[in-house]
Amino acid sequence: MAKTAGMIRWHELPAEEIEISTGTVRLEKVDQQILVYVNGVESSSLHISDPTILDFEYMQYADAVFSAAFKPDQSLEVLHLGGAGCALARAWAHTHPKSQHRVVEIDEKLTQLVRQWFDLPKAPQLKIRAGDAAEVIPTLKDQSFDVIVRDAFSFDTTPASLTDQQAVAHYARILNDLGILIVNCASRPGTLGAQTEYQRLSRYFPEVLAIAPNSVARGNRRGNIIFVGAKVPLPREEIATSLRKLPLPVDIIGRKITDKWLRS
Repeated sequence: MAKTAGMIRWHELPAEEIEISTGTVRLEKVDQQILVYVNGVESSSLHISDPTILDFEYMQYADAVFSAAFKPDQSLEVLHLGGAGCALARAWAHTHPKSQHRVVEIDEKLTQLVRQWFDLPKAPQLKIRAGDAAEVIPTLKDQSFDVIVRDAFSFDTTPASLTDQQAVAHYARILNDLGILIVNCASRPGTLGAQTEYQRLSRYFPEVLAIAPNSVARGNRRGNIIFVGAKVPLPREEIATSLRKLPLPVDIIGRKITDKWLRS
């Protein structure tokens, strides 16, 4: 039975590694957070008692964007491509109670387990669908979402079918005119993944912001870059203010770097 909203009961969760459809899942308690490892990779972190506390830095960046762009009382349709423990959907369902979230997670067994283990909102506020996001997005209606979050990985890499030009065209198609796309990009030194993502997003979205520590943006170390795409101007100042208030403050990546990405 799925947990009701309120608290994750750590003592009821499995201590051993569990087989799932695509491999294995393991849980680890660190202070008040439950870490979810999928095939050995940290995939989610959920606070035991407060859904709004997000431990992963890139999720804090995404949350800063979401909170700056949308008022708490807005009715929103949010699509999450990649789910794991559904930490972002869980958080936003609490901060924006009129929001409804649809999660597409490729691992069918994992979708069942996270419902059992965690205090996730029930349908219709949170619906979890087992499926390949690359196969699902072409079937979705035009302008049907206010927010799309792409946070899907196979081990530590996003499948090419979710980063290519065809996928980005679908993101632009299914977002409404005031909607935003939030992309989690794993960046590594010596690779062109971030530049390529930025170039593709810029072809379909007039406004694209990038958020990451400067050392990651410059390619000096590996880390996550959050890209935000929109068809209309974003509340840049509000987003920047929220980012500077984070436990590890960060800023929107400047034009000097993003212009270089466009020229690469």
